[in-house]
Amino acid sequence: MIDYRQTLIDIALRYVGTEEQPLGSNRGFLIDRWNAQVNAPIGSFWCCSFVSSMGMELETKCGIDWPLPFSADCDVVYWAAKRRLALSKTGSPGDLVICHRNDDAYHIGIVGSRDENGLLQSIEGNSNNDGSRNGIKVALRPNVMAGRNAVNVSYIKWSKLIDDNASTILINDKKVDPIFEYGKLYVPLRKSLEALHGVLLTTQNLKSTADGSTWNGEPIPYGMITRTGSRYIRMSDFITHFKLKSVTSDTAIKLYPL
Repeated sequence: MIDYRQTLIDIALRYVGTEEQPLGSNRGFLIDRWNAQVNAPIGSFWCCSFVSSMGMELETKCGIDWPLPFSADCDVVYWAAKRRLALSKTGSPGDLVICHRNDDAYHIGIVGSRDENGLLQSIEGNSNNDGSRNGIKVALRPNVMAGRNAVNVSYIKWSKLIDDNASTILINDKKVDPIFEYGKLYVPLRKSLEALHGVLLTTQNLKSTADGSTWNGEPIPYGMITRTGSRYIRMSDFITHFKLKSVTSDTAIKLYPL
């Protein structure tokens, strides 16, 4: 089985040391190409263009669909990952690393290998050895966190989005099987509530009609879809309505009550 994350690292490593020409111009043969590939004006900041172009190369090499937007805008990628519950505060080789102040993203790169001391490298376009958001090259930084506040750093578990049907969703540590429809992740309503409450539900708890579903007599005010006789709710709506928190790891998306 192809290791998509390691393949992304290998692709990005080939460009380490690529510099702007002239320095400080946000220009250069490859840099212009990366910006053009995401329809960004020549001379634009290019950290996100670089990551997107690496995703394009991964698509070509592995025959998969890159699961995030191809964009020069870090915010676009950040919000796509957040909507699909792919953000995490812990990183692993092959993840994307994204810097943000609250929900305003301003820099992005690729997590490289982990050294013998447990430090993660990063491969960052439009950066430098200090981790600038507007540097002059594709930098290989020995410590992704050097000079950064952990509050402002998140990781995107993009590889989990390659096949959402295979994603592991744990609700109170009980597994439920999601589906991916219309660009969104959905979970089965009844089984998710049973996992949340630890009991088998009766029609007194959960009622479903053509007009929608109710929980303990109160409507669940979100659109749902029906597949194979079961009603599915978008995961983000389930989290909001039932006041849950999500934790994304390399192996699962875990949901718990607040």
